[in-house]
Amino acid sequence: MGWFTISRMMIIIGVLMTVGSAAISHKLIAENEVSIMQEENEMQLCDDQIRDTWQILKETERREDVSTLMAILIAEQEPMPQALEMAAIHMEELMLMAGVEAPESLPPLTPQTWQQWQGTLESVLRDYKRQLTDKIDTLYMGRMERAETVSELRRENHEFRGYALLLQILGLILVLSNRMFDSRDADNLTGV
Repeated sequence: MGWFTISRMMIIIGVLMTVGSAAISHKLIAENEVSIMQEENEMQLCDDQIRDTWQILKETERREDVSTLMAILIAEQEPMPQALEMAAIHMEELMLMAGVEAPESLPPLTPQTWQQWQGTLESVLRDYKRQLTDKIDTLYMGRMERAETVSELRRENHEFRGYALLLQILGLILVLSNRMFDSRDADNLTGV
């Protein structure tokens, strides 16, 4: 057989297993770790967007409450013209915040027209708040999908580490067992 003995074959196989283990560790696990980091960054962005959208929703609800209080005050007493102007500005700002300009058909705000203003504002804000909650729901679902992906990648990495460790141990066993085969090969060659 010359140079190709069982012990040399065992060493070659052991080295190949160790190299395979390093390849698994470097290539597959490292790629998954990069993907995990990217997904976690996206999850953090989703969390930030959810928190920001939630704050906008809460601010909208607070402003809507102020608007309702203003409307009640306008309806119950004869307000000063400046108070009507401030209430109109507040309601227009709320509509603009919702991305809608006050309709041209909306009459000037007076004690007699406040219900029309309030009804228009409530309709605009109801749609706006629905958009915000839909956005939060969509972001949350996206975040949950990313969390599931991260969990799956971590599970894969755990399996890859197990396979890599198994290959390292088997490779080491084969490399270290060459002495046993060396002594047998020597015995076979001498005829003992």
